Amino acid sequence: MERAEKFYSTVFNWQFSKDGPGRTEDIVMFSFPEKGLKGMGGNISKVKPGEHTTGPKTVKLYLYVEDLEKTMEKIIANGGKKCSDVLPEGDHGQVMHLQDSEGNGIGIYATKKQ
Repeated sequence: MERAEKFYSTVFNWQFSKDGPGRTEDIVMFSFPEKGLKGMGGNISKVKPGEHTTGPKTVKLYLYVEDLEKTMEKIIANGGKKCSDVLPEGDHGQVMHLQDSEGNGIGIYATKKQ
């Protein structure tokens, strides 16, 4: 959990609570630092090896970022893995696929620069 917490706080600037309701050995709570998202957040939960699934029947989380390349550099520098080049998302945006420090597949999305 410590490695995942460090990854998401360093790459995406998520703010993790050090104690408080909901935080356990297997669950860490976070909030988003952006002013417009005040009060919004979530948690990262440890998954037992037999419960971890991969493949076409899983859900992939996409996170909005300002700059795909700069974010990917931070991802790799913090233990993540690049899984795709920049891919077009219609006429309006671009995505890249990656693995976080724990091997979970996620995507990053940015609007196309004009």
